[in-house]
Amino acid sequence: MRSVQKRLWRIYWYLEKLFVPGLRSSQYAYYETLRSHLRRPMKWLDLGCGHQVFPKWMHREQDEVIAKASLAVGLDCDLPSLKNLFVSGPKITNAGMEHLGKMTSLEHLSVTLCRGVSNSGLLYLRGLYRLKRLDLRGTSVLEDGANQLQRFLPNCAMLRD
Repeated sequence: MRSVQKRLWRIYWYLEKLFVPGLRSSQYAYYETLRSHLRRPMKWLDLGCGHQVFPKWMHREQDEVIAKASLAVGLDCDLPSLKNLFVSGPKITNAGMEHLGKMTSLEHLSVTLCRGVSNSGLLYLRGLYRLKRLDLRGTSVLEDGANQLQRFLPNCAMLRD
């Protein structure tokens, strides 16, 4: 089945280049625009879905533009039903985790590249029982801290370096 799917994708890409040469995803245009405008130090508020900046297949590009900002926050504008939140940057610390721990409707939380977040900051997240996914890549959280939180949130998948 996979080989058939691979062949179909190859045919699609061939035909795409044949009929529409130079066509590219609008996500790349967005990435290039962001990259050209982000200058250090810059604070960046993304009022979108609050989950991620780019699709999953553009994780390298996402990490690159986020690293250029001194503070990056992605926010779902519908706060009472906020389920996905993305925050990033060196200004996010354990003190900020206390506020995140009060957002009990969260299902997906990303605190990537927040070096100021450590094991003690995770203690504030123990009551987020709806949390299904927690991205801790680029934080100062150690394995024992993640394991301790995992006992309180057994249904939460945790991503770490």
